[in-house]
Amino acid sequence: MSTRTKLILLVLLLVATAIPARRKKKIKKQEVQEVKQEQTAPAQEPEKKSEPDIFQSAVIVKNDSFSHWKNNTPWLTRDSQNSSGTGFIYNGNKIITNAHVVLGSSSVSVKNFKDRKYYPATVKFIGHDCDLALLEVTDPGFISNNPSVPISSLQPIPGTELILLGFPEGSESLSVERGTVTGFDKMKYAFSGLDYRNVIKVNTDIKHGFSGGPAIAKGELHGIAFQISRQDASSAYLIPAAIIQHFLKDTEDGTYDGFPDPGFEYQSSENKNIKSFFRIPESVSGVLVSEVFPATSFASELKKDDFIFQIDDKNLSDTGLTADGLSIEDLFAARFTGDEMTVHIYRNGLSHPVKARLKKSKILDVYRYNPEDYFLDSGLLFQPLSRSIFANKKNSSSLSYHYEYFFNDSLYQHQRGNIILTKIFHDPENISYENFINRSVESINGKTPTDLQDFKNIWNRLKHETVMIKFRGTNLPLILSPSAREKINIRVKTRFGVGN
Repeated sequence: MSTRTKLILLVLLLVATAIPARRKKKIKKQEVQEVKQEQTAPAQEPEKKSEPDIFQSAVIVKNDSFSHWKNNTPWLTRDSQNSSGTGFIYNGNKIITNAHVVLGSSSVSVKNFKDRKYYPATVKFIGHDCDLALLEVTDPGFISNNPSVPISSLQPIPGTELILLGFPEGSESLSVERGTVTGFDKMKYAFSGLDYRNVIKVNTDIKHGFSGGPAIAKGELHGIAFQISRQDASSAYLIPAAIIQHFLKDTEDGTYDGFPDPGFEYQSSENKNIKSFFRIPESVSGVLVSEVFPATSFASELKKDDFIFQIDDKNLSDTGLTADGLSIEDLFAARFTGDEMTVHIYRNGLSHPVKARLKKSKILDVYRYNPEDYFLDSGLLFQPLSRSIFANKKNSSSLSYHYEYFFNDSLYQHQRGNIILTKIFHDPENISYENFINRSVESINGKTPTDLQDFKNIWNRLKHETVMIKFRGTNLPLILSPSAREKINIRVKTRFGVGN
């Protein structure tokens, strides 16, 4: 064997032995990595759902409605319009979204990003006071294909990382955004414009269309998006899981009653003179009742100048907070209609408890606007008094009186709301009644209607009789014969396109 041949064989032998050595070294490195992963994995909490499941639980919610919901003219025939938001599946065929996403819908349909078609959904319940709505889908195809998201029983702590799912700007492509819990607050919900509820503040970059979208951490829902900060574009607000759970439990009996409201106003007793004047021991802390509204849970039990120092087993501070930082409103909001609550008070220097069962409060109903609530006949448009109507007609002195004093004036306690003549579609036979616009109905043919539906029923029973309506603040009646009403309806429909 030549020297050259010997050298070639030696090189080949070295290469053959070096390759396994390098491979062996690589394998050892991989094994070390796997061991490290095995050591660290148990310290991480496993996700309760895989990401594909989480993504499929979010649905786009399409709302087909009529433009009058936006333009505040429900008596006019308008073209339909489409809007959309987001929702999440929490229990098979049940979907939760924001109330403002589906309000005024003529039809609602849903799908997730994988579905090829939309499935019709029914709006089962709407919570005006918490901006939540519950939808139901009955199509078996939808139910079998999509997973649910469990709702967390715990409140996230500041710094918690969330995944927010939504369909921005009506897109059918699912968008995923990261968010960080930055704090908690109590604020006015924009949908009703008057209900103060707890919110979770999140640092995130979401857009319109995320309304109703789930905010998820470790496979559980901690809230749903419903408002974007006007001051800070990188901040959004979530409706907490606790409020969602309250809404769902409230609907279990087939009706939604809403969050109980204290029904009274109070002031702090940090000034010692208050306690001294009302003969309250200095060692006792609490708040002083300044006003009690009629037809509320404790309307018969509490009086002005009562001193509340305890609610159920929760002692109050001089500012009305419990030891764990809950307000009086929080204590009521955690309960349900029909629950019994005990308020401990000092009255005339003596302490004693007063009890009442919480009932649905009508106090805020008059402020909430439902554009379907109207009655139009003979060119006369009647609507229940609401915050929206008052805002549009605030220059009316007669309307202002009824709006401002509705809760406190005993004359109106028997009514669930004032009925206002808000507009007249002019006709030769009704134009003389222009001065009655913005006045509140006192009676129709001698009967006082309890609400708008009762007013409609009385009117319809008088189809072949002359109608006489009296308004508060004036002795002059509005009178229309059956033949006059029939002629006005024909002319108004021809001229204005409104009416039956």
